[in-house]
Amino acid sequence: MQSSYGCLLIHGLGGGVHEVEPLVQPLEAKGYIVAATKLKGHSGDVKDLKSSDYKQWIFSAETALLKLVQQCKKIFIVGQGMGGLIAIELASRYSIAALVCINTPAYSRFIISKVLTGGGKLPWATVKNLRALQAKVKPLMPRIKIPVKIAQSEDDNTSRKASAVYLMKHIHSVVKQPSYYTGAGHSIMLSNQQEALVQDVIGFFDMLEKVKMPTDS
Repeated sequence: MQSSYGCLLIHGLGGGVHEVEPLVQPLEAKGYIVAATKLKGHSGDVKDLKSSDYKQWIFSAETALLKLVQQCKKIFIVGQGMGGLIAIELASRYSIAALVCINTPAYSRFIISKVLTGGGKLPWATVKNLRALQAKVKPLMPRIKIPVKIAQSEDDNTSRKASAVYLMKHIHSVVKQPSYYTGAGHSIMLSNQQEALVQDVIGFFDMLEKVKMPTDS
């Protein structure tokens, strides 16, 4: 028997499941089946990350999504950082109820700058794959018509506020809800804004269930 709701949580580039884990228990407490999968190459070893590519990252998330499809009638996706790009890519091909994109980078120049100046920990091959993923996903954004929440740190030096502005402009959903956080850095769910973000995400999903959205018809 299928559960009513499922939620796929996708972590960011060079990160891990711990980046989205604070959402697992609150969602499960509300009856969601939650999947938080580790993307290919994200073992904590830079060599593994360097040898993986964006197609494998998408495949990792897609594999977890397909399992949820078998279990749930309605699926939501939450993506942290690059995970937000993967969430958009999947939503362009699958029937998804809503998306949450957290500090999702529409631009890579800030990341490149950190790598070139020695301030970043990502291999150049990985940055190139991020850029390839961005190039793939940006043309897909206008196809997204489902409700989207765009959460952005005011002080994120990896995915700047300009990225949130870009997503707000190019995603064509009728329902687009921006939320901004201060003092949270790139990984909001690992910051002192964790509780605020978790409550905002839960509240967003609850709102969609209480109000019939135009995309439901």
